[in-house]
Amino acid sequence: MKRILPLFLLAAAVAPAHATWTLTSETIGDTITATEGTWNLKLRRNGNGPYTCWNDSGTGGPVLDLTTFNEDMAAAGKQWNGYPITVTGINNEGFMNLTGLKEVRLPATVTSFGNQCFKNTGLEGEFVMPDSITTMGDAVFQNCKSLTRFVVNENIKTLSNTFFGCSALEEVKIASGTTTLSGSPFRACPSLVAVYADEADRAVGTVTLPATVTKFDSYVFCDDTSIERIVAPGVTTIGERAFQNCTSLTDVVLPALEQFSSTYTFNGCTALQRVELANCVKLGQATFQGCTALEEVLVSPSLHTLGNDCFRGDTSFKTLYTNEATKVVGHVQLPATCTSGIGGFTFYQTQIERIDAPSVPSISGERAFENCKLLEEAYFPSLASMACSYAFSGCPLLRIVEVSPDLAGTINDCAFNSCYSLETVYQSGNAPVVGLVDLPAGVTKLGWGAF
Repeated sequence: MKRILPLFLLAAAVAPAHATWTLTSETIGDTITATEGTWNLKLRRNGNGPYTCWNDSGTGGPVLDLTTFNEDMAAAGKQWNGYPITVTGINNEGFMNLTGLKEVRLPATVTSFGNQCFKNTGLEGEFVMPDSITTMGDAVFQNCKSLTRFVVNENIKTLSNTFFGCSALEEVKIASGTTTLSGSPFRACPSLVAVYADEADRAVGTVTLPATVTKFDSYVFCDDTSIERIVAPGVTTIGERAFQNCTSLTDVVLPALEQFSSTYTFNGCTALQRVELANCVKLGQATFQGCTALEEVLVSPSLHTLGNDCFRGDTSFKTLYTNEATKVVGHVQLPATCTSGIGGFTFYQTQIERIDAPSVPSISGERAFENCKLLEEAYFPSLASMACSYAFSGCPLLRIVEVSPDLAGTINDCAFNSCYSLETVYQSGNAPVVGLVDLPAGVTKLGWGAF
């Protein structure tokens, strides 16, 4: 009967013999050197016997086998003060720029990866991080352009620029207790289609993060053109341009997010259609600028701020609401808590039909609603200042505008230019009268072409 070897024994049986690791140092001290085939290593003592290592010279080879280093040192009886010589870590920049390095074999004694230690190497295929690794530095695998899948062990809770520029990377399994995505760990990974911690959440096109992740730094998924959905139930803060140019992203669920303190978060996400931000009280500058497919956004009933350029150029955007039960397609419903002014270009070229802004005191930035071609009704009962140019210019269907009796100062140039359907502007508390523009006595000047 033919004997069938288990897979791991078969691999061992056919594996080619390796050259023996040999110490080239005359004495075993704090720093030693070793060679194996085309590899020249330098090692520095880190305690009694353990050493951290890095490439000493040359281009190395396709396989770095540190498991056999430990074995060869033990077989040769190499020691330091009675302690066996073993490798326990990879130094900062240890094997950086070795583009011919395709595979790393690590013994269980290795517990740390230094900053950028495998940056710009040729590591390819799948990399499963050994459970022994407890510390991982910054940008460890940055620009490893042939990595396709990576499994992070459960010890590593922070990813810092880890996979930046890994252009072939398709899938990453992260630790279930991951807390921090620092720097730009997944930036410029255009092939990335899945990030998950739980196998049950693994889905092509989806990033599903554990609730323990509470913060995204800037550029975290920037330029990742294959991601379609983001689910991040624990994230409360997001850095600038975190999802910029994620051109396949269609759906975002961030139920715990409190505010966009930074800018351009989803800028250029041209496939994004819907965003759920049930606890978000602040939208930052240009948060959704250039999201040309975006139709609706759910925000907190406590929303207080809309940043300049927030929905600028979002030519499909129609609906902003705080409650599914009161949602009306085509309407922007700002809660009474929204007491900041409407800044420049905030709704420029959107498809909104009506805006209700009960507490907004001012339209302070130019072209806030310019070229909103479907806008018919604008209700601003607290509007006391409109000192901006082109506020509603190019809104040909705009019929009715409500302002505060406290509106004062100047209605600036071209504020209602090309509003061909405008029937009435009236003061809150008064009945609108078709054909009448009823401005408060505090309005002292009309700019050029205001109407």
